[in-house]
Amino acid sequence: MTPPAILYKFVGPSRLDVLRDKRIRFTPACALNDPFEFRCGAPVPEGEGIGHFEQKIHEKVERENLRDSQSFGVLSLAEEWDSIPMWSHYADSHKGFVIAFNTKSEWLESAWRDDKLKDVNYVKERICTTRRSKTDPGLRSGDVLRTKSIQWEYEHEWRWIECSPSHKDADDQKVQFLRPFPAESISEIILGYRSSIIELVDPIRKIIKETPDYAHVRLRQVALHANEYKLEAKDL
Repeated sequence: MTPPAILYKFVGPSRLDVLRDKRIRFTPACALNDPFEFRCGAPVPEGEGIGHFEQKIHEKVERENLRDSQSFGVLSLAEEWDSIPMWSHYADSHKGFVIAFNTKSEWLESAWRDDKLKDVNYVKERICTTRRSKTDPGLRSGDVLRTKSIQWEYEHEWRWIECSPSHKDADDQKVQFLRPFPAESISEIILGYRSSIIELVDPIRKIIKETPDYAHVRLRQVALHANEYKLEAKDL
């Protein structure tokens, strides 16, 4: 599946460093907020039940997934900027902001070409280590990295997964799960409805003004639709 033209990153108001430093965090998989992340479901008994060998396979894969979850970094992006729950859950109750990334930029397009950026599958039944899913037989145990419960479907998530992504700071110290991004990959910044003028709006205006690489970036702020439960965005 080809990614949409724009993917959005929801961040809290304290994360001005993302724009200032042009570095973004890939969350360690073991720190993601869904407790089912990177975990396959156990085989369901059928016919003669679960064999000893099948159970051992499941336990081995489970151990490997949990181990790997400590070294994988995940950049979660969303297809939509105007999701009310997403602003509530990932942008500090509408006090934060959203970064719009252009998927045609070399930064993201290369991730998609390298098969690192993919959309998330939302299913009812957990992926089994040894047996095909009844509801989606095309899924395999390796897809567990990009499969979540259908209860998360409102996120419309795309994931860029890296193994131990890192960045070295000015003192040559390794900073885990941080990755630089080019300014041209950002098309716009959308400020939350409850964004503080002093703590967020003015500082972001200043960053854009003082960073020549951001001259092309559009700046908007969320407004509430007058009649419907919808979010709008107006230019600042």
